[in-house]
Amino acid sequence: MTTIYTWGADLAYAGPFEIEDEHAPVPPGTDVAPPAITDGQAAYWSGGAWEVRAMPGPDLDAAKVAQKAVVSRVCQDTILAGFESSALGATHHYPAKFTDQQNLNASVVASLLPGLAADWTTPFWCADADGVWAYLPHTAAQIQQAGRDGKSAILACLTKNQQLAEQIDEASSIASVQAIVWSNP
Repeated sequence: MTTIYTWGADLAYAGPFEIEDEHAPVPPGTDVAPPAITDGQAAYWSGGAWEVRAMPGPDLDAAKVAQKAVVSRVCQDTILAGFESSALGATHHYPAKFTDQQNLNASVVASLLPGLAADWTTPFWCADADGVWAYLPHTAAQIQQAGRDGKSAILACLTKNQQLAEQIDEASSIASVQAIVWSNP
């Protein structure tokens, strides 16, 4: 049983803690054991006697902040897991960690510079349908398509994160807040 025992204005056990035996803490100068309490209650030593009080319930606003943080972490993890693109004709998986995003952006910018040779390509890291990773050459059009697909995937995640945050803000109970979770299709 998890309980909180406290006594006096200046002296309190900073519970909660687990009682592993029959010996509960008692205030100094007394041998009066605290009363039995149930979940959601605390025993306080006040005016020479124990008093049982209800503990404050969970905070809805704190639950909302915590759930939005959980959803945001999953959003970030989903973005960093990469995205799919058919820029090379067949579907390939592209990485999207922060450095990967920077490299893709740099490759897309390079593909847009004036004076490119007609046979210009840039190698980019991606995995085929069998999960085999390789630096594969991409034409200007292909790297631009991969860039558009990456941006689209990231924006979809950010949009979903915002929608879930709005749902969390509108929730009226802790249970309904905690029921709002990120789910991948």
